[in-house]
Parts: sequence; C-alpha cells; structure tokens
Amino acid sequence: MKKFFSLLFMLFLFALMFLFTDSAFADERYEVTVQARGASQEEALSNAIDDAIRRSTGALVTERSQLDGDMLEERLTQFSRGLVSNYEILESSTDEAGVVLTVRVTVNAEQLQENVRVIKEGTSAGGIGHRQIPNLEAGQSAFAAFLKNLRYESFLDVGLEDKQADVRRGVLNVTVSLSFNRERYFSEFAEPVAAALSGIFASSELRKEIEEEYEKPEDRFTAFFNVLGENFSSHSWMLPRVFYDVLERNARFWNAGRGRVQTHRRLWLHFSLLDASGREIERLPVHLKASNVLFFSEERAESANPWFFMGVEPKPAGLRSSFTLTAAPKFGVVDPGKGYAFFDNFRQAFAFNLPESLLTRVNDVRVALELER
Repeated sequence: MKKFFSLLFMLFLFALMFLFTDSAFADERYEVTVQARGASQEEALSNAIDDAIRRSTGALVTERSQLDGDMLEERLTQFSRGLVSNYEILESSTDEAGVVLTVRVTVNAEQLQENVRVIKEGTSAGGIGHRQIPNLEAGQSAFAAFLKNLRYESFLDVGLEDKQADVRRGVLNVTVSLSFNRERYFSEFAEPVAAALSGIFASSELRKEIEEEYEKPEDRFTAFFNVLGENFSSHSWMLPRVFYDVLERNARFWNAGRGRVQTHRRLWLHFSLLDASGREIERLPVHLKASNVLFFSEERAESANPWFFMGVEPKPAGLRSSFTLTAAPKFGVVDPGKGYAFFDNFRQAFAFNLPESLLTRVNDVRVALELER
C-alpha cells in the first residue's frame, strides 16, 4: 500500500511539473493579430511579421526608455524576425494594389525581451551583438525627424475652375484643377532633404560603421535614393538597409515593396455643397486614380518616366539588384504592367445628379484634397 501511495505521489509531482512547464512555455509566447499589405503574399506576410514584432515590443517592453528613438526599434525588428515561432493566415484578399492578409502571429516573448536587453546594454547572446555606432544612430534619427513632418498634400494645389447647377436637369457640373506646386517641392523637400542627407553622409566614420554593422553588400547599399532638383539637377545617395527602413516607415509608404511604391492608398476629392449662410449641406466624395506623390520606383527602360534625366546616373554594375527610389516633382499613377501616368497639371469635369430640393439650396461649392494612407 505504501508503494502504491508513493507511486501515486510521484505521478502527482510529475503532473505538476508538466503543468507548470507547459504554463512557462505558454508564458514565453505572445500572440498578436495584424493586417498587412504587399505586392505579393510573401511580401504581405513579411510586413505582417515585422508589424507583429513592433506591436509585441510595445506590449511586452515595460520600460519604453529602453528603446528610445526609431533607430533602436528598427534595429530590434531586424534582429528579431527569427522570433516568430508560428503564424496563421486568417483572411486573404486582393485589391487594386496587391494582397491583403490578416495574420495571427506568435512571438517568442522571452527572447524578444532578451534582444531588447542585448541591443540596449551592449552584451551579446544568441548571435546578436551590440556595436557602438553613434554616427549611424544620429543619422537615422535626423533623417526620421525630417520625414515625420512630410505631408504629401502640401505639394498639390486643388481648385475649382467652373461650377454650374442645372436645376431643370438635376445636374451639378464642376471642373477641378489639380497641380503640382514645384516651388513648394524645391523649398520644403528637395533642398532640405539634400542638405540633411549631405550632412549625415559627410561623416568619415559613417561608412566604417555601416561596414561593421552589415556584412552583406546588399544590406550596406540596399537602395539608391535620387532627389531631382531645379534645372533637372539631381542628388543621389546609396542608403544602407536601416536608412531605407527609416525612409519606408517614416515617409509612410503604403504597400512599399520592390518594383512598386505607393505614397498613399487613395486620393479623394471632397466636394462641399454650401448654402447661403456658408453651412455645408452635403459632401460628395470622389476617388481619383493617383497613387504617388514624389516617390517612384525606377524603370529606366520606360523613357516616358519623369525621372529619366541625364542627372540620374545608372547603378554601379555590382549593385544592379538594389532598389531605387526617385523623388520627382510630379504626381500620378505607378502601375507596373499596366502603364505609367504622371502630371504637372490635371483637369477633370464632374457631373453630379442631385435632387431639385438639394440643388436649389446650393449657393457655393468648395473642394478639398485628402490622401488616404
């Protein structure tokens, strides 16, 4: 009988050990559900994993001071991509820009905490090392600060050239003009970003830090960034991986990826119908097909592309696979396989069928621009 109770007690202990061990492993995992877009399913999934790591960091890292600055957050995301132990695609769909996924991602919480400690404190574990890279950190912070204040709407001027109400036919006719403000582009973007990047890359120590931080050439020089200035002049930089990540994230690219970059999801015109007192009595939204303001991926074979200028030099032979972005004083549509359309000025007429009871109250019409991200 004693042996029986002894055996029973041992089985009880083993059960407890299994229970607590299982709970411990459960506590090491953190689940987060995210939605992400991409030109392909692989790209959308990669974006979902990165977003899940960022969200997990916010939920699991109690001291936000541990990750001050965009540089450390981006670096942590890069180092932590292998922490995803499992993922499940809950929903998949497509739209005009590619693939949309809803994904449940499981992150190794304990290892994420360890990665935060390693990067912040300068120790090494699991193949992750911390290096002193003051110029790279300062450069990223300065670049991010400039991009965070970037508003693409400020480069587009919108107005109404004509507006007429035909009450008998029940039609409101309006003609919209949309134009790119080159002066504002030069003064608020081209000149300041050129000055900022020239100052950042003037450091003689920066290249050394980049070479120490990234072993692969494609990470040292991930993207070519060309900024077109006045008189078809051009400033060009070869950006390391982390600088491109800062550009992609802080310039708020929607559906960024190789071969296709959109600065916004949709462009909307909102027509406000006003009565005699100036009060808005109706708002009419209209979607325009314009996917880009400033940034475009480079397709030099397309001679009609607005960045095909003598000032933009071809890539060096050894870096032909690197991604290229060009900021040009244009806006329009980038749709590889279907065509490119870019404009300095755009003009379009609209006719709205409205009830007589509404048209008789319309005293004025105004239009506003919205870039949906």
